[in-house]
Amino acid sequence: MSDAIRPPAPEAKITLDRERTLRCDMYAMRLFKKETGISLLGGELGSNVNEDTIAELVWAFLVHEDEELTIDAVARMIHPANMVDVLQEVFALIVDSLPEQPLTGEEEKEGEEEAQDGDDPLAETT
Repeated sequence: MSDAIRPPAPEAKITLDRERTLRCDMYAMRLFKKETGISLLGGELGSNVNEDTIAELVWAFLVHEDEELTIDAVARMIHPANMVDVLQEVFALIVDSLPEQPLTGEEEKEGEEEAQDGDDPLAETT
């Protein structure tokens, strides 16, 4: 797939110590999962939001701009006066970039079984 037809990763501007760009791409999702063990694709974030995961998530979405950026540096940028705005931008970006509903192992199996049974509405009929 060429860059001309590949949609860009979802991004959002945010002001912390300066204007920065949050980017929600697979690299950021992998960094977040590696750091926390929480999968954004699996819908696991909901009950795991705390001071650490907020800083780790924002860091993962910002590190594309600055590979030297640390989680502690990001944590120092977030404070009560900007926390609500930061969280709204981050969560809106996540919602905009993820599938409407994560697939579970059972849903994937059901989809495979339907395709094997010939119930695929996209399959050609003869």
